[in-house]
This record gives sequence, C-alpha cells and structure tokens, in this order.
Amino acid sequence: MEKLKLINCWKTLLLLICMSLFSGTIFAQGITIHGHVADNNGEPLIGATVKVKASPSTATTTNISGDFSLRVPSGTTVITISFLGFTPSDITINSTSGNLGSIKLAPDNNSLSEVVVVGYGTLKRADVTGTVATVDAKSLQEVPSANVFDQLKGKVAGLDVVSGANGPAITIRGNRTIGNPGADAPLIVLDGEPYYNFIENINPNDIKSIDVLKGASATAIYGSRGSGGVLLITTYRGRVGQTVTSYDSYYGIDKLEGQLKVLNGQQYAQLKQDAIAGSILQNNGASPLYGLTAGESAALAAGVSTNWADLLIKPAMTWDQNLRVSSGTENTQVNVGLSYRKNTGLEPYNSAERVVLTTAVDHKINKIIKVGVSTSASLRISDAGSSNQLGNAEFITPLANPYNADGTLNFLPWAGSTDGTTLNPLVPSVIPSSYYNHTRGFVSNSIIYGEIKPVDHLTYRYSVNYNFSQSLQGVYNGINGGSILTVAKTTASTTNNYSYRLTQEHLLTYDNTFAGKNHINIIAGFSTEKAHTENSSINATGIPSDANVNSNLGLGVFTSDNGSYSETGLISYLARLNYAFDSKYDLTATIRRDGNSELSAAHQWTTYPSIGLGWVISREDFMKPYGFIDNLKLRAGYGQTSTTSSASAYNTLGQLATSGITYQYGGASSGDAAGVRVTNLVNNALGWQTTSEYNLTLDFAVLKSRLTGSIEVYSQKTNGIILPNVLPPTTGAASQTSNLGSSSNRGLEISLSSINIQNLGGFSWSSDFNIAFSRERIDALPNGSPAIINSGEFVGQPLSVIYDLRKIGIWQLANSPGISSAGVAQPVTGQTSPLQYPGQIRVQDVDNNGIINASDNQIIGHFNPNYTFGFTNRFAYKNFDLSIVIQARMGFTTTVPYVSSSNSGLQGWQYLNLGRHNQPVLDYWTPNNPTNAFPEPNDQFQSQFYSTLQYYDGSFIRAKSINL
Repeated sequence: MEKLKLINCWKTLLLLICMSLFSGTIFAQGITIHGHVADNNGEPLIGATVKVKASPSTATTTNISGDFSLRVPSGTTVITISFLGFTPSDITINSTSGNLGSIKLAPDNNSLSEVVVVGYGTLKRADVTGTVATVDAKSLQEVPSANVFDQLKGKVAGLDVVSGANGPAITIRGNRTIGNPGADAPLIVLDGEPYYNFIENINPNDIKSIDVLKGASATAIYGSRGSGGVLLITTYRGRVGQTVTSYDSYYGIDKLEGQLKVLNGQQYAQLKQDAIAGSILQNNGASPLYGLTAGESAALAAGVSTNWADLLIKPAMTWDQNLRVSSGTENTQVNVGLSYRKNTGLEPYNSAERVVLTTAVDHKINKIIKVGVSTSASLRISDAGSSNQLGNAEFITPLANPYNADGTLNFLPWAGSTDGTTLNPLVPSVIPSSYYNHTRGFVSNSIIYGEIKPVDHLTYRYSVNYNFSQSLQGVYNGINGGSILTVAKTTASTTNNYSYRLTQEHLLTYDNTFAGKNHINIIAGFSTEKAHTENSSINATGIPSDANVNSNLGLGVFTSDNGSYSETGLISYLARLNYAFDSKYDLTATIRRDGNSELSAAHQWTTYPSIGLGWVISREDFMKPYGFIDNLKLRAGYGQTSTTSSASAYNTLGQLATSGITYQYGGASSGDAAGVRVTNLVNNALGWQTTSEYNLTLDFAVLKSRLTGSIEVYSQKTNGIILPNVLPPTTGAASQTSNLGSSSNRGLEISLSSINIQNLGGFSWSSDFNIAFSRERIDALPNGSPAIINSGEFVGQPLSVIYDLRKIGIWQLANSPGISSAGVAQPVTGQTSPLQYPGQIRVQDVDNNGIINASDNQIIGHFNPNYTFGFTNRFAYKNFDLSIVIQARMGFTTTVPYVSSSNSGLQGWQYLNLGRHNQPVLDYWTPNNPTNAFPEPNDQFQSQFYSTLQYYDGSFIRAKSINL
C-alpha cells in the first residue's frame, strides 16, 4: 500500500514536471523587449504607445522616464511606436532582440494631420474651416497657477485675460454686450459638457489640452452660448498599456508685489503742516482740523515711524501636490487623479485649501458597445476672518507704537484723533476667535456616456451630465476692543448657496471616406439642459460666546433673512456637415436651434447658421515649384451666435416690490395697508441678442515647418442687445428689460511659431508669438440716444469709456493776481466758476468760457486695449529646459483709485491730501515745489476735480513666468 502511494506520488511529480516544461515551452514562444523613447533633444516622451504592428492589442505605454517593456509573441517582426505630434516609427525586431536602446521620434512637420477637438467631436486640422487654437498641457504648465485662465495669458491671439478681485476674467475678441462686459465670457466645455462652476475647481494638472474656438463659424454649433467664444477643455483619460504613475510637487513662496509706499512718520507730520499752510493760502482758514495729537507729537519727538504694512504682511506659502495613475487594456482604460493645494494668505489666519479627485473609466463591452464615466469632485475650504486689514494698515498714523510698554498690543493707537476708534490692524492676529469667516464649497461634476456602433462609420452616443455645487459660509464678528465692545454688538450670519444642472445629449456621428478623395463627417444631435439655483441667508446679533460663532444663531437676535430661487431650461437641436475633397477643398455647414425659457413665449426659439470654406493652396499643382512652402491654406467663414446672459430667469414676467409700499385708507397712518408696486414691466417681446461674424484666414508653414502661423481678419455685428429701458415715472415702473442697442467689432490676429535652433550640439530654441488688434464700438443705444453719460456709453465709441474732465496741470502762483499779507492768495484769473486758487487742480475748459461744468467733460480713454500680444521662448540644453512667457496689453486707460479720493464720489483713498489719514507718497504742490502732478494739501477743503487724478495709461509688457 505504501509502495502504491509512493508510485502515485512519483506519477504526480512527473506530471507536474511535464506541465512545467510544457508551459515553459509555451512561454518561450514570446520574447520581452524593452527600450527608451525620446524626442530629438533626448527628452523622454511620457505615454508614447508601443504596440505590435500585426497585433495592435499587444501594446504598452512608456513610463515617466520614457522607458517601456513589452512581451511580444514569437514571430513578431515589427513594432510601432507613436506619440501625438510626432511621426510614428516602425522598429524591426527578431527573436534575439531584447534591449532596443534609445529610440528617437521626429516631430510631425505636417500639422495638417493633427487631430483637433471641435464642437461635438474631432477633425483633422486639414479639414477644419473654423478658427481653433490648441494649448497643450506642457504649454499650460509653463505658468504655475491654480487657475487655468491665468495660465492662458499671452498664449492665444485674441484671448485677453485680466486679473481682478474675483480672479482672472477672460474674453475672446473683445466685448459685445453694452453695459455688461461679463456677459461676453466664453463658454467652458469640460470633456464635451458645458461647465459653469468656478474655474479654480478644475485642477490644471488634470488638463491634457485646451482648444479655443474663435469666430462664429467655429462657435455657432453652441448657438445661444457661443458668442463669447468656447474653451474646450480635455482632461486626461486612461491609455492602453502598462500602469503609469506620476507624482509632482510644487512649493512656492508668495510675496506682496509692488507694495504701496506710504508716508513715514516725518513725512506724515510734514503733510499735516503743508495741509494747514494750504488751507491758509487757499482762503479756507488757519484753524487746523487734523493737526498732530499729543501722542503723535510725542512719537515724532521720540523718532517713532511705524510701517504697519510691514508688520502685517508676511510671505505666504503655496503647496501643490498631484498624483495620477493611468492604466488600461484594449477593452478598459482607467485614469485616477488626486490633488491637494494649500495657499496661506499674506495676512495672518487667512488660507485656502483645495482637494480634487478625478476618475475616468472607458470600457468597450464588445465591438459595438462602449460605455464610460468621468467624475470630478472638488472640495474648497477658505478662511478669511482677519483679511482686509491692509487698507487699514496703510492709512493709520505712522506716529504710534503698535505695542504698549508692557508688550501687549496697543488696540487703539490713534486715540485722541478724529479716527481714534480705528483698531490696530494687528488685532485680528491677536484675537482670531473674534474674526471668523469660513467657507466650504463642494462641486461634483459627473458624466456618464454610452456609445453604439451598429454599422461601420456610424456612432450613436448618449451622455448624461449632472453637476452639483454647494457652498456654506459662516461669519462671526466678536468683541474686538474697538468697534464691538459688548455682546449686544456682536454679529453672525450663515449663507447657503446650492445649485445643480442636468444635461442630456443624444449625438449621431457619421464619418467615412469614399471614392478615395471624399471625406465626410456628419453630426446630428439633440440636448436638454435644466439649471436650478437656490440661496438663503440669515443674520443675527448678540451672539453670547466666541465658541458659538455662527453655529446657533438662535442664541442671538435675528435681524434679517433672505432667499432666492431660479430655474431655467434650454432645448437644442444641432447638425453639422464637414466635407473634404482630395485634402484640398473643405466645406463646413452648421445649424443649431435653441429654445430658452428665460425669454418671452413668442421669442424663445431661434436658429443659428454658419458656413466655413477652406482651400489648401499648397496641394495644388501650381505650388510644386515652391518647395519651401509646406502648407498654405485659405479659410473663410460666416456664422451667427447669441447670448442671454443679460437676462434673468424671470425678466419677462415683470417684477414687484413690497418694501416700504403702503396704501393709505382714510387719511390716517393707522389705516395703512401693505401693498406692492411694479418695478419692472413685463416684456412679451423680449428675444435673443444675436452676433453675426465674418472671418478670413491664411494658415502657412514654411522651411520644413520651421516657421508656422496664421493671419486672420474678422468683423462682428451684435444686434438686439438686452438692456434695461428706462421708463418715465408716469408708467409706475422704473424700467423694462428690452432688446435695445447694437455694437460692432473688427480685428486682426497674427500667430507665429518658429524653431529657431534645432538640436545644435544639444541646444534647441523655439518661439511662439501672437498679437491681436481689436476695435469695438457702440453702434446704437436705446431709443436712438447718442449717449448714456452716467454709464459711460457713447455711440461710435468703445463699449466702456471714461467720461470726465481732463486734468491739464495745477494752478500756479503766477496764475493768481497776488497774495495778501496774511498769506491768502487771490483766485486765479481766467476762470470765474468755480473760483480756484494756486495749488488746486486745473482742468481743460473745452468751450473757453471761464466756467467749468458738465459741458467740459470729454472722453478721457477706454478700458479695452488697442492690441495685446504674447511671446514665449523655450530653450533646451541636454537635460535642462528654460521657458520665458511674456504678456502685454497696450493702448488702454486704467484707473488708479489710490491717488484719487472717495470724497469725490469715486472709490479711492479716503481723505487724500487733507492730513487726516496717512497716504501714498505723492509729488504734491507747495509754493516751494510748484509741480503739476498733485494738488496742494488742504486741512479744510479738498480741491475740486479729484476724480481726474486717477487716469493713467495702463499699457504694460511683463514676464509672466520664467521657469528653469
């Protein structure tokens, strides 16, 4: 029995050995190859595809170092290596091949074969008739930023980005909407679906490319949302091949750029003396209103000169972490990204954090059906309780000590002055629990799609996009030793914003080449979109403890509550035909029909046509003698788009007001009853604001594509601009939203890319340059009016201009007949109204009548630049890269409010030149300094026309980013 067991054991062992040998024989039928893929400069190409030519499903991709390893079947003779923007390379192998070494791919000089993203699909650039500019991830990353708009500065001709308090604002080819520039922002399309959330919720490191659609022939496919241009953002997705894991980290120090220089202690004391002298000279009396306090005099004698801004502002930190994992098989591809970014503020206890998780999965069930999902979840947390102290730090007296003798904070350093209750700007950093401002924002964007290919060349795609966003803000202002001294004065509030957007889309695509030379691409689609927004806020006073902040407002006394609600819908039908013959002649025809619930029932629907033509001249036989020309293409297009951004969800229904509205019965107030009144009349004719545009473009590439570029001219006309029509009081309503006014714009755009030096001893240099000229103007205003002066709107002028008096200098002593023995000057001669004195602002008397009034106002300038340009240079030497990004905006006027004054009715420096507050260092007039820059200080009276001080040429050229 034991012998039988032993025999069976040996049989089993022998069987296992045979199986191992057999499996080893099968395994030996394949070989493993490995190598390194790089460009001509030796830079690794990350994510290049390596596949067996005869069996494309056997594939992998290069890792972050450009290396790859692939097991190929026995008998494989050729593998293909490809990467976007480079010419694919076939590599011959045999059974002894193992290490293939370094394989270099050459750039694809034929840019016409490049595939670009257009509305609702992709096309070869050779077949595109509209204007599409592509910015890839590498170009974006040349400008480190949490906001992709900021990264686009200087990258695309005609794309203008302006930084503001709420982040960068972007326009493409200027403004079209009178009185509402924000209405002309471009439509953001993220992975094929419209995206309306704050752009910083998109992590720039997740972006693979951005395609910028300019001109109505390219944007008409987006109809009512395309008049401001379209940004098509494509994020990373999984790729066939081995798993690629990438991680990058960035740490930076942020400092206050261009800190405003304010007066020191001695200069501040001199300002007060000069202000008293100015009051005497200009006949306003000798009694000082804002002389030095006893504390300030003592501080001056002790040599105290506090720079409050230096004490408050400290370097801030930016920490950015990004992790991405990408993998896939022939049937399933996955990409997962996780990022964390933290910014601390320049002021203490201010910070912002952002966490973004993205996932993309694409799965091919069989040859007919493919499904996929992509999600992006963004969490933003910000704390800003102690912010906005910089302004306080800049105007508080420098003649005060920030700390008491015992080392404690001096809460009221300005005690004894007119502004003695002004708090030390360092207070929030000492008692942060009394300054609470916390906001949490969450955005989720999910896309689910399914594709069916029932027959060759035909694809049906159904997608659902659900976008959800919610933000919750809590604010608490506690006892601070100054403006809030008791619990009864404490305040708190809670604000909740919530919105969602649901989009469904059906899209049919037919793409085929027949008879050898005829390529056709047809799409037809139907989509619906529903947008819902709610807002609520509640405020209270008398919060008993800092520990409560805004968590239980019921502990205090409610003071107000507010809320809002909005729901809109959009239904769209669209179709596009793209036809190319013999790779020479292109035709694109588009039509879209939109229905929008925001407009009146009789005008909710409209249709947007467009047509584009292209001629690849370089493919004609008569161009063969000109071998240095690689590409020459002429494009022309026409299209219509529109926007309803100036309309709100319920404009057409009219509006009622209840606040302060009573109806009196019997002549006694006791009989009053609450009532309502109409504030905005119903407009049953409110329709679409429509923009028509023509464009003509020449694309070119010469010298083996060492120099490529395009030159484009365009002309726009916008009609039916949605504006408030001011009504006479007899109607009982203030205004009616109407289609009034028109504008136009024309421009020239030039883009150039060059390879200046290519791999000369390991050194390469390439450049990108773009420049855009734009001339926008108002063609018509409501009711035929030539101007709406209060809004700065004039027919024949840019959409927003500055209309004011023009400063031509400062009145001098020589302009006065004389000065009395008491030091009082006589009014200057040549002007009877208003009477002015030496040292005051002199403005241009346009009609030369000696009277300065509204008839002397004139157009000072405009805010839209005459031209913008961007210039990027990239240098590479072996393993080192250097990029320099330059941005410029030229020929526009800007306002510098801190050299004006809020006392003039404009936002500016409070009490400028009165000696009441500290102020910027200015070249102001005195009898011993007869400048024409700024007026003489005056303790009693602020000179007329202070608004004229703030207008300056805003032109600039600056290095946006230098990266090594």
